Amino acid sequence: MGNEKSTDQFVREMLRGIGFGRPWEQSCSDAPSYVYDALEGASKSLGGGRGKPEFLVESGPFLVLIEDKADLDRSRLLIDGKIDISYPARAEYALNGAAHYAKHIADRTGKGVFAVGVAGAETHHEVTVAFAESGSAPRLLAKVDALTDLAEEHIDEYHRVAVLGQLPREEREAREIRKVAAGLHEDMRNYASLEGERKATLVSAILLALKYQPDLIDDLKGEKKSGFTDGEKVYKAAREYLESDEADLKPKQKIGALLDQFAFIKTHVLLNKPNKDLGNITPMKRFTQVLDHDVLHAVSNPSRTAFDVLGNFYGEFVKYGG
Repeated sequence: MGNEKSTDQFVREMLRGIGFGRPWEQSCSDAPSYVYDALEGASKSLGGGRGKPEFLVESGPFLVLIEDKADLDRSRLLIDGKIDISYPARAEYALNGAAHYAKHIADRTGKGVFAVGVAGAETHHEVTVAFAESGSAPRLLAKVDALTDLAEEHIDEYHRVAVLGQLPREEREAREIRKVAAGLHEDMRNYASLEGERKATLVSAILLALKYQPDLIDDLKGEKKSGFTDGEKVYKAAREYLESDEADLKPKQKIGALLDQFAFIKTHVLLNKPNKDLGNITPMKRFTQVLDHDVLHAVSNPSRTAFDVLGNFYGEFVKYGG
């Protein structure tokens, strides 16, 4: 038989590891009044007294409630695949007790509540999760190894994927990148009659130009009054980046070879001619807008830089044929 105090301490350490150093415990007298009031009549016993969950925290727009048991075989009890929140299951099993409290709170507050059952000890344990929302039975979710997904910076994404069944952020971005890459290929063929390697070369030039001059789009006017085509402006920004210390490209012959490949964008007629089907902007400006707005500014994961995603986009782009 395990030691429940030891399990409590293990749970505290897991909570501390995801940013919750002072969870509300037992009576929850230090919790916000809406939480404290919602525990009235929520006892796991048959007496109908106040509920006293072992651990409770507020993470983003959700509550996370944890019950633990020292014995691994007291992790959860399912009846026909559903969590039994009747007595005595809710008193004897970790997840069942957490789900009982979570449903009680969700029904009274309208908040979504993640119920977590932890059974065992640090060396050998099981973490099970359910989600409760007002008016519905607690829903069993997939087992997890730790509480990381319930941290404030991850819980929205966890809810979208585990509860709502949406695609993970990385897959959503990958699908969007594939969609944009396919569309850009078609636009380059239709509006500038570009084929084969010239498409990838143009994308490379635009990416380098945006790296050097993030506000490049504002400078693409589609006119030669200044003496420069949009293509010349993109070429110039790409060249400035390649020759900068940030690029750190050596030898100079390598820079020259790249610029030779980019040279066609300066004078390509269709690329630099305003097109009425594009709202009287040049295809060059349109392609730059796509890369800037639909890829660079669409990045949603703060752990990835915009140009990480642009790099992935370029890799996806070159997979397409002419």
